Amino acid sequence: MSGRVVRWALCGALIYDPTLADYGQLQANIPTVPFVEANNAILTLNESFIEDIKATSAKCGFDSYLDKYLSYPPPGPQSPSGAYDPKCDIWSEMAAAWFLVNPCQNIYNIADGCPIPNDPLATHPNYKPQVYFNRPDVREAIHAPKNTHHLGPGKINHLVDTNWFECGLAQVFPFVPSGNKTGPEGQVDLSPDPIQHVLPRVIDATQRVLISNGNYDALILTNGSLLAIQNMTWGGELGFQKAPTEDFVVPGQGVMGKAHEERGLMWVESYASGHMQPQYQPRATLRHLEWMLGRIDSL
Repeated sequence: MSGRVVRWALCGALIYDPTLADYGQLQANIPTVPFVEANNAILTLNESFIEDIKATSAKCGFDSYLDKYLSYPPPGPQSPSGAYDPKCDIWSEMAAAWFLVNPCQNIYNIADGCPIPNDPLATHPNYKPQVYFNRPDVREAIHAPKNTHHLGPGKINHLVDTNWFECGLAQVFPFVPSGNKTGPEGQVDLSPDPIQHVLPRVIDATQRVLISNGNYDALILTNGSLLAIQNMTWGGELGFQKAPTEDFVVPGQGVMGKAHEERGLMWVESYASGHMQPQYQPRATLRHLEWMLGRIDSL
Protein backbone atom coordinates (compact mmCIF):
# COMPACT_ATOMS: atom_id res chain seq x y z
CA MET A 1 0.00 0.00 0.00
CA SER A 2 1.41 3.37 -1.04
CA GLY A 3 2.86 5.37 1.86
CA ARG A 4 2.49 2.52 4.34
CA VAL A 5 5.50 1.74 6.51
CA VAL A 6 5.89 -1.94 7.33
CA ARG A 7 8.17 -2.89 10.21
CA TRP A 8 9.19 -6.51 10.45
CA ALA A 9 10.19 -8.00 13.78
CA LEU A 10 13.30 -10.04 13.05
CA CYS A 11 13.19 -13.05 15.38
CA GLY A 12 16.42 -14.74 14.34
CA ALA A 13 18.38 -16.20 11.45
CA LEU A 14 19.13 -19.65 10.05
CA ILE A 15 22.33 -19.95 8.01
CA TYR A 16 23.58 -23.08 6.23
CA ASP A 17 27.16 -23.71 5.08
CA PRO A 18 28.04 -20.01 4.80
CA THR A 19 31.05 -18.03 3.72
CA LEU A 20 31.70 -16.13 6.95
CA ALA A 21 35.27 -14.93 6.56
CA ASP A 22 38.32 -15.38 4.31
CA TYR A 23 37.16 -18.21 2.07
CA GLY A 24 40.29 -19.08 0.10
CA GLN A 25 42.52 -19.68 3.13
CA LEU A 26 40.52 -19.78 6.35
CA GLN A 27 37.53 -21.77 5.09
CA ALA A 28 39.22 -23.85 2.38
CA ASN A 29 42.97 -24.49 2.40
CA ILE A 30 43.64 -24.40 6.14
CA PRO A 31 41.04 -27.08 7.09
CA THR A 32 41.53 -29.28 3.99
CA VAL A 33 43.77 -31.95 5.54
CA PRO A 34 41.47 -32.67 8.53
CA PHE A 35 38.53 -32.86 6.10
CA VAL A 36 40.33 -35.40 3.91
CA GLU A 37 41.47 -37.49 6.88
CA ALA A 38 37.95 -37.56 8.33
CA ASN A 39 36.28 -38.49 5.04
CA ASN A 40 38.76 -40.52 3.02
CA ALA A 41 36.64 -43.64 3.32
CA ILE A 42 34.36 -41.78 0.89
CA LEU A 43 36.95 -39.77 -1.06
CA THR A 44 39.29 -42.81 -1.53
CA LEU A 45 42.39 -40.71 -2.21
CA ASN A 46 45.64 -42.69 -2.18
CA GLU A 47 48.09 -42.53 0.70
CA SER A 48 50.91 -40.90 -1.27
CA PHE A 49 48.65 -38.01 -2.23
CA ILE A 50 47.47 -37.57 1.34
CA GLU A 51 51.05 -37.52 2.61
CA ASP A 52 51.89 -34.91 -0.03
CA ILE A 53 49.10 -32.48 0.96
CA LYS A 54 49.88 -33.06 4.64
CA ALA A 55 53.48 -32.00 4.01
CA THR A 56 52.29 -28.93 2.08
CA SER A 57 49.80 -28.05 4.84
CA ALA A 58 52.55 -28.14 7.43
CA LYS A 59 55.00 -26.21 5.26
CA CYS A 60 52.43 -23.48 4.52
CA GLY A 61 51.65 -23.05 8.21
CA PHE A 62 48.09 -24.36 8.04
CA ASP A 63 48.56 -27.01 10.73
CA SER A 64 49.98 -24.62 13.30
CA TYR A 65 47.30 -22.03 12.49
CA LEU A 66 44.54 -24.60 13.00
CA ASP A 67 46.07 -25.92 16.21
CA LYS A 68 46.38 -22.44 17.66
CA TYR A 69 43.08 -20.86 16.70
CA LEU A 70 40.60 -23.73 16.56
CA SER A 71 40.58 -23.91 20.34
CA TYR A 72 38.08 -23.20 23.09
CA PRO A 73 38.17 -20.54 24.33
CA PRO A 74 40.13 -18.90 21.51
CA PRO A 75 43.56 -17.47 22.41
CA GLY A 76 42.66 -14.09 20.92
CA PRO A 77 41.91 -12.49 17.56
CA GLN A 78 43.35 -14.45 14.69
CA SER A 79 46.36 -13.20 12.80
CA PRO A 80 45.87 -12.76 9.03
CA SER A 81 45.66 -16.15 7.32
CA GLY A 82 48.05 -15.04 4.59
CA ALA A 83 47.81 -14.13 0.92
CA TYR A 84 46.85 -16.78 -1.59
CA ASP A 85 49.81 -18.84 -2.78
CA PRO A 86 49.17 -21.35 -5.59
CA LYS A 87 51.85 -23.63 -4.11
CA CYS A 88 49.69 -23.90 -0.97
CA ASP A 89 46.35 -24.41 -2.72
CA ILE A 90 45.76 -27.89 -1.31
CA TRP A 91 41.97 -27.55 -1.50
CA SER A 92 42.16 -27.34 -5.32
CA GLU A 93 44.63 -30.22 -5.36
CA MET A 94 42.21 -32.29 -3.30
CA ALA A 95 39.29 -31.50 -5.62
CA ALA A 96 41.31 -32.37 -8.74
CA ALA A 97 42.62 -35.65 -7.30
CA TRP A 98 39.15 -36.61 -6.15
CA PHE A 99 37.75 -36.08 -9.66
CA LEU A 100 40.23 -38.62 -11.00
CA VAL A 101 38.83 -41.34 -8.75
CA ASN A 102 35.21 -40.13 -8.87
CA PRO A 103 34.27 -38.42 -12.16
CA CYS A 104 30.71 -38.12 -10.83
CA GLN A 105 31.87 -36.16 -7.79
CA ASN A 106 29.58 -33.60 -6.24
CA ILE A 107 31.52 -30.89 -4.39
CA TYR A 108 28.32 -30.10 -2.48
CA ASN A 109 27.89 -33.66 -1.19
CA ILE A 110 30.82 -36.07 -1.18
CA ALA A 111 28.52 -39.08 -0.71
CA ASP A 112 27.33 -38.76 -4.32
CA GLY A 113 28.99 -40.89 -6.96
CA CYS A 114 28.36 -42.81 -10.17
CA PRO A 115 25.71 -43.19 -11.39
CA ILE A 116 24.57 -39.63 -10.75
CA PRO A 117 21.26 -39.81 -8.88
CA ASN A 118 18.11 -38.51 -10.51
CA ASP A 119 18.04 -34.76 -9.95
CA PRO A 120 15.08 -32.98 -11.59
CA LEU A 121 16.31 -29.55 -10.48
CA ALA A 122 19.90 -30.19 -11.61
CA THR A 123 21.44 -29.35 -8.25
CA HIS A 124 24.23 -31.86 -9.00
CA PRO A 125 26.87 -29.92 -10.97
CA ASN A 126 27.35 -32.81 -13.45
CA TYR A 127 23.68 -33.63 -14.04
CA LYS A 128 22.98 -33.88 -17.79
CA PRO A 129 19.38 -35.12 -18.37
CA GLN A 130 16.58 -32.66 -19.00
CA VAL A 131 15.79 -30.33 -16.12
CA TYR A 132 12.20 -30.52 -14.92
CA PHE A 133 11.49 -26.80 -15.31
CA ASN A 134 12.79 -26.88 -18.91
CA ARG A 135 10.26 -29.48 -20.05
CA PRO A 136 7.93 -27.91 -22.68
CA ASP A 137 4.78 -28.87 -20.78
CA VAL A 138 6.14 -27.45 -17.52
CA ARG A 139 7.28 -24.24 -19.23
CA GLU A 140 3.74 -23.79 -20.55
CA ALA A 141 2.06 -24.65 -17.24
CA ILE A 142 4.09 -22.13 -15.22
CA HIS A 143 4.10 -19.46 -17.97
CA ALA A 144 7.88 -19.41 -18.09
CA PRO A 145 9.18 -16.17 -19.64
CA LYS A 146 10.65 -16.10 -23.12
CA ASN A 147 13.47 -14.03 -24.51
CA THR A 148 13.29 -12.02 -27.72
CA HIS A 149 15.71 -13.35 -30.35
CA HIS A 150 16.85 -10.44 -32.54
CA LEU A 151 17.56 -11.60 -36.10
CA GLY A 152 18.72 -8.26 -37.43
CA PRO A 153 17.40 -5.27 -39.43
CA GLY A 154 14.40 -6.01 -41.59
CA LYS A 155 13.82 -9.44 -40.10
CA ILE A 156 11.03 -10.59 -37.83
CA ASN A 157 12.16 -11.20 -34.28
CA HIS A 158 10.83 -14.26 -32.50
CA LEU A 159 10.62 -15.53 -28.93
CA VAL A 160 12.81 -18.33 -27.64
CA ASP A 161 12.55 -20.31 -24.43
CA THR A 162 14.47 -19.20 -21.35
CA ASN A 163 16.40 -22.00 -19.70
CA TRP A 164 16.01 -22.52 -15.96
CA PHE A 165 19.13 -22.66 -13.79
CA GLU A 166 19.37 -23.28 -10.06
CA CYS A 167 21.86 -20.42 -9.74
CA GLY A 168 21.83 -17.32 -11.94
CA LEU A 169 24.48 -17.05 -14.64
CA ALA A 170 24.76 -13.27 -14.42
CA GLN A 171 27.50 -11.68 -12.32
CA VAL A 172 26.29 -11.15 -8.77
CA PHE A 173 28.59 -8.33 -7.74
CA PRO A 174 29.10 -4.97 -9.52
CA PHE A 175 31.23 -5.04 -12.65
CA VAL A 176 34.73 -3.62 -12.51
CA PRO A 177 37.56 -3.77 -15.05
CA SER A 178 39.39 -7.08 -15.19
CA GLY A 179 42.13 -7.43 -12.61
CA ASN A 180 40.67 -4.92 -10.16
CA LYS A 181 39.55 -7.52 -7.61
CA THR A 182 38.56 -5.35 -4.66
CA GLY A 183 36.74 -6.26 -1.46
CA PRO A 184 37.71 -8.61 1.37
CA GLU A 185 37.26 -11.73 -0.79
CA GLY A 186 38.60 -10.24 -4.02
CA GLN A 187 35.15 -10.60 -5.56
CA VAL A 188 34.35 -6.90 -5.99
CA ASP A 189 31.88 -6.93 -3.08
CA LEU A 190 33.06 -4.16 -0.79
CA SER A 191 31.02 -5.33 2.22
CA PRO A 192 33.03 -6.49 5.25
CA ASP A 193 32.94 -10.21 6.00
CA PRO A 194 29.81 -11.12 8.02
CA ILE A 195 31.74 -11.89 11.22
CA GLN A 196 33.04 -8.32 11.38
CA HIS A 197 29.81 -6.39 11.92
CA VAL A 198 26.49 -7.66 10.60
CA LEU A 199 26.33 -11.17 12.02
CA PRO A 200 27.29 -10.23 15.62
CA ARG A 201 24.64 -7.49 15.61
CA VAL A 202 21.93 -9.94 14.48
CA ILE A 203 22.96 -12.45 17.16
CA ASP A 204 22.98 -9.86 19.94
CA ALA A 205 19.64 -8.40 18.86
CA THR A 206 17.71 -11.67 18.39
CA GLN A 207 19.47 -14.28 20.56
CA ARG A 208 18.24 -16.83 17.98
CA VAL A 209 20.83 -17.35 15.25
CA LEU A 210 21.70 -20.86 14.08
CA ILE A 211 24.70 -21.61 11.87
CA SER A 212 25.09 -25.14 10.61
CA ASN A 213 27.60 -26.94 8.40
CA GLY A 214 27.12 -30.29 6.70
CA ASN A 215 30.13 -32.53 7.22
CA TYR A 216 29.77 -33.97 3.68
CA ASP A 217 30.12 -30.48 2.16
CA ALA A 218 33.48 -30.25 0.36
CA LEU A 219 32.98 -26.63 -0.66
CA ILE A 220 32.41 -25.05 2.76
CA LEU A 221 34.36 -27.12 5.28
CA THR A 222 33.09 -27.55 8.83
CA ASN A 223 36.36 -26.65 10.54
CA GLY A 224 36.63 -23.55 8.35
CA SER A 225 33.24 -22.34 9.56
CA LEU A 226 34.26 -22.98 13.16
CA LEU A 227 37.52 -21.09 12.62
CA ALA A 228 35.53 -18.10 11.40
CA ILE A 229 33.20 -18.26 14.42
CA GLN A 230 36.19 -18.39 16.75
CA ASN A 231 37.31 -15.05 15.31
CA MET A 232 33.94 -13.33 15.83
CA THR A 233 32.98 -11.26 18.87
CA TRP A 234 29.37 -11.31 20.01
CA GLY A 235 27.73 -10.99 23.40
CA GLY A 236 30.88 -9.34 24.75
CA GLU A 237 33.20 -12.33 24.15
CA LEU A 238 35.32 -13.74 21.35
CA GLY A 239 34.21 -17.08 19.94
CA PHE A 240 32.78 -20.08 21.74
CA GLN A 241 34.18 -20.57 25.22
CA LYS A 242 33.48 -24.32 25.18
CA ALA A 243 33.94 -26.85 22.37
CA PRO A 244 30.81 -28.12 20.59
CA THR A 245 30.46 -31.65 22.01
CA GLU A 246 26.74 -32.08 22.72
CA ASP A 247 24.88 -34.63 20.60
CA PHE A 248 22.22 -33.26 18.27
CA VAL A 249 19.41 -35.80 18.57
CA VAL A 250 16.60 -35.78 16.02
CA PRO A 251 13.44 -37.52 17.34
CA GLY A 252 12.81 -40.69 15.41
CA GLN A 253 16.19 -40.52 13.66
CA GLY A 254 18.87 -40.49 16.34
CA VAL A 255 22.14 -38.60 16.74
CA MET A 256 22.57 -36.44 13.63
CA GLY A 257 25.40 -34.17 14.64
CA LYS A 258 26.85 -31.96 17.33
CA ALA A 259 25.08 -28.87 18.66
CA HIS A 260 26.27 -26.07 20.91
CA GLU A 261 24.79 -22.71 21.97
CA GLU A 262 26.39 -19.69 23.61
CA ARG A 263 25.10 -16.13 23.94
CA GLY A 264 22.34 -16.55 21.37
CA LEU A 265 24.37 -18.37 18.70
CA MET A 266 23.56 -22.03 18.06
CA TRP A 267 26.13 -24.08 16.11
CA VAL A 268 25.26 -27.43 14.54
CA GLU A 269 27.57 -29.82 12.74
CA SER A 270 25.20 -31.94 10.64
CA TYR A 271 26.15 -35.56 10.04
CA ALA A 272 25.68 -37.16 6.61
CA SER A 273 24.63 -33.87 5.04
CA GLY A 274 25.93 -31.93 2.10
CA HIS A 275 25.74 -28.22 1.32
CA MET A 276 21.96 -28.00 0.79
CA GLN A 277 20.98 -29.33 4.18
CA PRO A 278 17.17 -29.17 3.83
CA GLN A 279 17.59 -31.40 0.76
CA TYR A 280 19.89 -33.93 2.40
CA GLN A 281 18.61 -33.97 6.00
CA PRO A 282 15.07 -32.51 6.02
CA ARG A 283 14.05 -33.84 9.42
CA ALA A 284 17.15 -32.39 11.09
CA THR A 285 16.72 -29.01 9.42
CA LEU A 286 13.11 -28.86 10.57
CA ARG A 287 14.43 -29.03 14.14
CA HIS A 288 16.80 -26.16 13.32
CA LEU A 289 13.87 -24.09 12.10
CA GLU A 290 11.80 -24.90 15.16
CA TRP A 291 14.62 -23.67 17.43
CA MET A 292 15.13 -20.48 15.42
CA LEU A 293 11.40 -19.71 15.64
CA GLY A 294 11.42 -20.25 19.40
CA ARG A 295 9.14 -23.29 19.31
CA ILE A 296 11.71 -25.42 21.14
CA ASP A 297 14.26 -24.23 23.69
CA SER A 298 17.16 -26.50 22.79
CA LEU A 299 18.39 -29.05 20.28
